Amino acid sequence: MRLFSDPFSIPNPGRLRRQSRLRGAAERYGAFSRADTLTMTLELDRALGCTAAELVMVDDDNDFAHAFPLTAAKPDCRWDRFTLTLPLADATARDGLFWCRFALDTAYGRLYTDHSTLGELRLSASPDSPAEQLTVYDPAYDTPAWITKGIMYHIFVDRFCPGGDVPCKPYATLEPDWENGIPEFAEVRGGKLANTTFFGGTLWGVASKMDYIASLGTRCIYLSPVFEARSNHKYDTSDYLRVDEMFGGDEALRAVIDRAKTYGIRVILDGVFNHTGDDSRYFNRYGNYPPEGACDSTASPYYPWYTFHHYPDKYRCWWDIDILPAVRSDNEEYRRFICGEVARKWGEMGIGGWRLDVADELANVFLEEFRAAVKDTDPDGVIYGEVWEDASNKIAYDSRRRYFRGYQLDAVMNYPLREAMIAFARDGDGQFLRDTVETLAHNYPPQVLRMQMNNLGTHDTERILNILAGKCGDDHTNRELSTLRLTTEERALGAARLRCAYAALTCLPGVPCVYYGDEAGMEGWRDPFNRLPYPWGREDKKLLSHYRRLGGLRASSPALADGEIAFCEADKGWILFTRTAPGETLLCAVNVGSKPRRFTLDHTCTDALDETAYCRGERILVKPLDWKILRVNAVN
Repeated sequence: MRLFSDPFSIPNPGRLRRQSRLRGAAERYGAFSRADTLTMTLELDRALGCTAAELVMVDDDNDFAHAFPLTAAKPDCRWDRFTLTLPLADATARDGLFWCRFALDTAYGRLYTDHSTLGELRLSASPDSPAEQLTVYDPAYDTPAWITKGIMYHIFVDRFCPGGDVPCKPYATLEPDWENGIPEFAEVRGGKLANTTFFGGTLWGVASKMDYIASLGTRCIYLSPVFEARSNHKYDTSDYLRVDEMFGGDEALRAVIDRAKTYGIRVILDGVFNHTGDDSRYFNRYGNYPPEGACDSTASPYYPWYTFHHYPDKYRCWWDIDILPAVRSDNEEYRRFICGEVARKWGEMGIGGWRLDVADELANVFLEEFRAAVKDTDPDGVIYGEVWEDASNKIAYDSRRRYFRGYQLDAVMNYPLREAMIAFARDGDGQFLRDTVETLAHNYPPQVLRMQMNNLGTHDTERILNILAGKCGDDHTNRELSTLRLTTEERALGAARLRCAYAALTCLPGVPCVYYGDEAGMEGWRDPFNRLPYPWGREDKKLLSHYRRLGGLRASSPALADGEIAFCEADKGWILFTRTAPGETLLCAVNVGSKPRRFTLDHTCTDALDETAYCRGERILVKPLDWKILRVNAVN
């Protein structure tokens, strides 16, 4: 590389080795408990003439810099060595986010390490060179391990399966054509939509399909909102203490929980706590509930929950959607209600946890009290947040969020990984996928990384089959999209890429989350066309079998549940990596390119799915749009 301060070129400026006394060698990690002691060894090319080095650690909250001198160690003919043993309890006054770089006194003046590329050590003359992120969390921070031992299955209740004798509310319309009906849509993209047309899926229907759900290797069912609400999607809550009658009421949810339990599956709910519906007992814009809502009187107990600009018709709402009045989640009474009554009722019913809608918009104090309430009822209850970016350093509304310090979330929806998976499976960008995975592994505490919600598709995105088929719906009107389908050739390409993507997703850190019907080859453009009814009896059998086989592997493998990841290769259309846990190492190779790829085995291996044996030194062929998962045999 070329130093910014001098034309002298240093072929290999240096390398950094570090480990945590409590966690063993972990060079790629940048997240540690305050109880950890870090041991660092900085090795620098002797041509630099480095005489002294110090670690500069900047506190993200108050921009205060701490400097820790390194100790010179015995050099060799090529490397000068400097070491540092750093108890984090002494180095930091509390948990938090810190930014680190090394300052070096060299023959070329004062230089600083540049951490702009993860895993590479470069040098700069600027004291403002990019620093490396260090996440420090509470020593007591842990996350439930049960959810890592299988997959998560995401169900949009109204479109999964009908069942039970449930009422249809007066304002609702029931679409009788489950197989070919078209979801209600606005003529103009983003236009107002009542969302009161239902297809009739219920929680009774979910309970009736538990055999099927379990066959995918499911450990957790994630339900779209189930509480009483006017819409079919139910993100406009009317009553947090009642399951909607059109879904079967409280009794049906209890049946799903109990039925799932017999399969070793737990159920998590979607908590929509940033806003309510305007047609709710709390806001009561239309007077459909007892006259105690915020719109009924400024003396209402719910009035302080909301922010009115002009009472009662002008108020703060979510994304300026007036049917979704925003709640002040920092309001003490609101927090007491949600973290007390709501969390306790459903926790005592036996749910396995929550996914929190738009977590970025929930107050820190709310998240902290909600976590305490959930864990008090069930220490194994999981708490996910909807966050679309790297949640370890997310800034939302001009404030750095602190999700992973031990007081708020267990994990988040892994949208950065989804973006990288699409870039790999559709466009062949293996390097971007590797970089994304390694960045998350570096920034996230390991107990967070292991349970990330790794989704390829959700109720907010186009169906993954459409995306991987390379067909974009952006140039079409909603009316055109309502009947537009992939061609036979597009479906075949999308399905082949999806099989590769799911093989990779199965083997990456985190919990694979399958959006209902993706495993069956469901198509769908943007909302609401990504929410079609499940095609019972018309599934893509080859794709479904693929998901089941990989789900079985995911549910039985300790390496996939909590193993270390290491990339061996990542380039155009190709990734090769290992997952390693005590007693098991898996090797995963995925080829989404147009040419065959080969790799050589360093050990004897067995195919993880069909038990085919392979010899050490054997060259393994991976055909285009194919994959291999091998188990490395124990070395004596």
